[in-house]
Amino acid sequence: MGLRDEDTIRKDPRFQRLRELICKQSPETIEQLMSCMRDMPELSPPSPKEGKRFLAERDKLSVTIDTALLDLLEETAADLGIPVSRVVESAVWQFYDKPPLSFQKSSEDDGPSTNSSFPEEQE
Repeated sequence: MGLRDEDTIRKDPRFQRLRELICKQSPETIEQLMSCMRDMPELSPPSPKEGKRFLAERDKLSVTIDTALLDLLEETAADLGIPVSRVVESAVWQFYDKPPLSFQKSSEDDGPSTNSSFPEEQE
């Protein structure tokens, strides 16, 4: 997953709130925070909700992966405080160069885009 640029970090409301909280601290503390946030993965845009219902088209996926990878997914999800499914969705979104998600598509679109530029498998 890609890393976040400094402008994106500075606009993040979480960063602004943290900055308010630590503003009374030294400039070095703020730079340390920026460094930590710069290393955070960029997540896919969150699906808007209406009550408890997602407005995006959602579907289930069942996969079998190596336990080491599953451990990494679960650790990342716990560190970020998000569900494992959001980590997977973000990784897939990054892999396909951040395509528009179902809730971001205009009504003119014919549905999900099919990107045929799938990387060749290395043996």
